[in-house]
Amino acid sequence: MKRRGLAFLFVLLLTMPGAAVYADAEKATLGQVDVRIEVKDGVYAVQEHVTLQHPSAVQGGKLEHSFAHINGVKSESIAFLAGEQELGAEIQSGEVMDRIFVQFPAESPDVLEYTIKYQAEVPKGEYALPLVVPMYPVEKSENRVHISFQAPEGNVIQPNSFPVVNHSGQNQVTSSMVNVPSQVSYIFGTEETVFHSHNLISAVTLLVLVGILVGWGAVERKNARKGA
Repeated sequence: MKRRGLAFLFVLLLTMPGAAVYADAEKATLGQVDVRIEVKDGVYAVQEHVTLQHPSAVQGGKLEHSFAHINGVKSESIAFLAGEQELGAEIQSGEVMDRIFVQFPAESPDVLEYTIKYQAEVPKGEYALPLVVPMYPVEKSENRVHISFQAPEGNVIQPNSFPVVNHSGQNQVTSSMVNVPSQVSYIFGTEETVFHSHNLISAVTLLVLVGILVGWGAVERKNARKGA
């Protein structure tokens, strides 16, 4: 009887209002992220406008972001702004990416809007560009991340870009995603073409993978025959 009584008490505690409140505790989520990228004279100008729901739920009063080490782009020049106020940032460097912790503004509302700005020079012939990624899930897992890219004047965007370009051959494109990607890679040139270095690299990689699979299958068949 004592064991049954203890089990009943345990179940009762789990179903009390306090437990329900704990289970439904608010979490910081991304309401929307609008990314704008523009290339002029070989320089990428990036602006990310972030809307963060329930920022007070973040522990320690600092917003965490990641920034991958890609094409030599550095995180030291990144600015975080809430309106006209620049927010302090602490960078923890890693081997493959940096972790950036941004201090809350003095008055943190229920919905925090802030802007991330930086410029980058990507090596000639390369197109991969790292983005600053807020380390919080998108609210309701919907396509609330919008990325707009504008190529240099006189250039068009190629179809094998990332994010996927639905209508290539344009100077400016916009994509919607569920998450903020760690990088984008918009391929552009003076005219749209099917054959270029990036396509060749992809084709070679695919051929190597197919070769590995074919070789593995041949070895498996040979071993099966020996076993028979």
